[in-house]
Amino acid sequence: MRILNEDYSATNDELSTLVSSFTSIIGVADIEFRLAKKDPTGGSTTGIERTVSNETYVGDDGSKLNPWPRDEYLNIWVTDVIYIGGAAAYAYRPPSADGNPNADGIISNHRYVGNIGTASGTSGKTLTHEIGHYLGLPHTWGETNAPGCDGTNPNEPCNGANNCTLDDGISDTPNCLGVSAGNCDLTRTTCGSLDNIQNYMDYASCEANFTAGQVNVMRNVLNNSLADREDLWKSVNLSATGVADLTEANYYVESPTGCIGDTVFFYDASTYGAESWSWEFVGPVTITSSDENPEIVFAIPGTYSVKLTVTQGSTTETINDENAIAIANDFGHGVPFMDDFTESDQWVTYNNEESSTSNVWKHTTSVGNGDNKSYQLSNIGAQRNSMDDLIYASVDFRPLDKISITFDVAYARISNASDDKLALLISMDCGNEWRTVWSKTGAALSGSTPLSTTPFVPESSDWESFSASNLPSQWFSGNTIIKFQSTAGGGNHIYIDNINIDGEYNAVPQLTYPSNGAPSMNDNVVLNWQAVPESTSYDYEIDETTSFNSTALQSGTLNYVDASSTNTDTEYQTSSLSHNTEHFWRVRSLKNGSTSAWSDVWSFTVAADGVGILESPEKDVIQIYPNPASNRLSIVFQNETHVLSIAVLSIDGKTILNQNGNVNVVSSIELDIQSIPNGSYFVAIEMEHETRYEKVIISK
Repeated sequence: MRILNEDYSATNDELSTLVSSFTSIIGVADIEFRLAKKDPTGGSTTGIERTVSNETYVGDDGSKLNPWPRDEYLNIWVTDVIYIGGAAAYAYRPPSADGNPNADGIISNHRYVGNIGTASGTSGKTLTHEIGHYLGLPHTWGETNAPGCDGTNPNEPCNGANNCTLDDGISDTPNCLGVSAGNCDLTRTTCGSLDNIQNYMDYASCEANFTAGQVNVMRNVLNNSLADREDLWKSVNLSATGVADLTEANYYVESPTGCIGDTVFFYDASTYGAESWSWEFVGPVTITSSDENPEIVFAIPGTYSVKLTVTQGSTTETINDENAIAIANDFGHGVPFMDDFTESDQWVTYNNEESSTSNVWKHTTSVGNGDNKSYQLSNIGAQRNSMDDLIYASVDFRPLDKISITFDVAYARISNASDDKLALLISMDCGNEWRTVWSKTGAALSGSTPLSTTPFVPESSDWESFSASNLPSQWFSGNTIIKFQSTAGGGNHIYIDNINIDGEYNAVPQLTYPSNGAPSMNDNVVLNWQAVPESTSYDYEIDETTSFNSTALQSGTLNYVDASSTNTDTEYQTSSLSHNTEHFWRVRSLKNGSTSAWSDVWSFTVAADGVGILESPEKDVIQIYPNPASNRLSIVFQNETHVLSIAVLSIDGKTILNQNGNVNVVSSIELDIQSIPNGSYFVAIEMEHETRYEKVIISK
């Protein structure tokens, strides 16, 4: 629904890639689609019916079961196959549909509906294309379903035709042959002029636009009685189908995971007609927005809840989604990592935008293996193939040469046909791509636990221990996000407990803070590194040269405490470091009587005033966005702040832009950066008691 509404309002991201020759004829349809809230009898509905039938493996007009009245609803049927070879979906244009109301609508292979869930990773534009047909549009090359015909092929489906002699009847769509198999050559010229290959009504894989002429056709169809299209948008029908009034607050997020500095995109999905929005993102800090679809940059790692309040006139609706967003630190929790779910505030649950919010992972304090706490998936009645995620961000795997992840699972099948799946996935790139490292299905997941037709509550003997062992270290990173993902298969509840990440350790310590190359640090900065279990001690060195032999050298030894990376043996507070000077540091361990090699050498620069960036994450947060930025930069303070000056500095410390004289207490500041060329910079924010430096990228 989101993709459809972006495409038909010309707010889709792909428009930014549209070939410049066609930007002047972009069509804005201003057509909005909403899932019905009332069915034909007036009963409550989600707008989605799920019907078990062998017709899902046929995918023709006979598979269009239980059609709702077409003068009230646009019917979309989703199947496993489409009977037309090679087709993802099909729809009838109004003249063909007029006399066949029970077949009127769109039928689509589920792999081409949207871009989440069971979608095959396509752009999600198939319904945009098919609804174009439903609203009267032919393909850009003309009336046929045969792209690419140039008159040289005497065989079907072309029959020797030349699409350049055909026309779609719309003046601002250039004649073209049409493309197949997702071709996306933006320079393609086939009928004497540049093709609008990005048009939704071609078969390219880079769809981006309708034209103004196509919009006129669609809006004329919606004002015509042919095939009852004109009845759909009338106010009496909007009220009858339950899509006129605000009844629910809801939202959609592109991804529930990210890293520090990432922009996370949120979209209002309230039903329906919200007029104002109030967002709160509550975690280590609180961020607010009144945008309909905010773009939020998270500067502090951790888990965040999302609260959205929407209003329409005097009606107000609110959703409060706890532990909804996971933001990974530059370097995650040290290993060994153990969690028996005594607490739940570090894990995020995500239902992959399924309509049900009851069959999801929840922290329970009544069931566990060894105690009474675990995570439970209420799985009975879950729609088959629906997926639910349990996510942790993040773990630092760098100290491990070989990796072992163990955990306990309790699961019961309802019948021998139950084939629920549980998988363990990891991501090295802030949740953009995932790798499956373990999975079990059905009987392999339930083990010796007997079938259970009543809600499953495990006994101690029902818990099974699983492991993903000897995993190669190159699959992991310093901020690896881990995810347990369940796929429903008709079984009973699932429980997870006692996660343990361990393995074979490298004796060389891994550095964590301050990050390599950090600017403007304090002259008594606290250095941190990850523990090497079973060491005897750690040696550290800090110097102004990489040879570590100058008169400024600080060095020493810290006795080993334990395998945790949060004790005094894995940190050292420097003192009296030279100001405005780059410093280098390294660490090594003593283990089993042998001294390890030195760690990588990292550097940081002490601020000119010796104060620099405050290290405590509990201090006030400054949000800078967008990042990367192009023309303007927004600086938002957690609390009202007395700002003396703001400057943009190059990486080598030269002042590029300086805004002085605004000795004001402010909550936000806007910077005009149009004149600054592309590159990496630091924003220096001078306040009463400190100067903060934040890294930004300018990209136009």
